[in-house]
Amino acid sequence: MTDFLTLCESSYIELFGTESLPSFSVNFSGHFTPYNGQIIMRRIALQTAIEFRLSATWKDTDSDIVKGLLQSLLVKMFGKKKKLLVRRTSAMDMYEIFIKKIGNYAPITKADSILVESFDRANARYFSGAIERPNLEWGGKTFRKLGHYNYHTDTIMIAETLRARMDLVDYVMYHEMLHKKHKFYFKNGRSFHHHTAFRNEEAQYENAAALEAELSLYVAKEKRAERRRVSQAPSPSPRSILSWFLE
Repeated sequence: MTDFLTLCESSYIELFGTESLPSFSVNFSGHFTPYNGQIIMRRIALQTAIEFRLSATWKDTDSDIVKGLLQSLLVKMFGKKKKLLVRRTSAMDMYEIFIKKIGNYAPITKADSILVESFDRANARYFSGAIERPNLEWGGKTFRKLGHYNYHTDTIMIAETLRARMDLVDYVMYHEMLHKKHKFYFKNGRSFHHHTAFRNEEAQYENAAALEAELSLYVAKEKRAERRRVSQAPSPSPRSILSWFLE
């Protein structure tokens, strides 16, 4: 069984040495998507306290890969401040390879029919049908994250906001398919998703510049409409507010 606190210390020491060694805590949660996590820093008295909050899926993962995760999070938080000289470790390399490949084994259980048609159109036209279909699902009616590709679960999400505009759905779908194709790379503690190869291929979408401008205009219009809807909604009476607490 992995001793996670010892692993935290060894991960930090390998990167930064023993000077100003923080205290560590590790908490696992089922609220994260599989193989996700975050790092939090606090100052307690005169000591730095580092908390790793990790998906429960990391509990049974090889300790060298977990070490790569911890070091990647540490470099992201401390790398520039501590002028890190060793930018990469073998554990970080193992972690990067693991994350890039984990989606290959994710179960495909979500296949919204409208999004499947959109995916198939882009796949046939721009990828010669070479991209394997991931999970496809609608997200909420948001105005910032219009699409997202989750590497861990092999899932493309498209915001409900775009449902009425299939031309924009197709454009965002293509963008997320490029993330599935190109993945990402780490450098100096940062992960790069929109690198040169990605941008060059993104520009190959027909009328890409015009659609990018139209996407911004459409989202702005929908955002204004939502604000009007909220402002015009009647306020609940004091009686109805009271009933919510009593029911």
